[in-house]
Amino acid sequence: LEADAFGFRLGPSLSLPVGRRFAFSLSGGLALVSLQSDFEFEESIASSGSGAGLVRRGQSSDSDFLVGGYVSGQISYAFTEAWSVFVGAQYQNVGTYTQTAGDKQVELDLRKSVYVTAGLGYSF
Repeated sequence: LEADAFGFRLGPSLSLPVGRRFAFSLSGGLALVSLQSDFEFEESIASSGSGAGLVRRGQSSDSDFLVGGYVSGQISYAFTEAWSVFVGAQYQNVGTYTQTAGDKQVELDLRKSVYVTAGLGYSF
């Protein structure tokens, strides 16, 4: 399975300063994922004795749009007026995606996705 997934989030965000240098933010809402995928398989079955074998192949292309939800949190620390560092995490559930080629089926489980972010920020 080879797939391209494009995610979109829509929801409110709340940012709370904690002291002079720290800030904490929370957000949550609707998560949307657009998937375009290609599923391809090849299997060989060899028989003993005759040396002959059977090769089966299959392929399919598909696209789908998954809908679910997300929740995320982030904490940041401003070490100067302009520069800060941040770290955060997001949990997302948009369900499962199933694709079939011939008599084979593959399932992509996107019910427990966790994303971690970290970085450096500059305000001007």
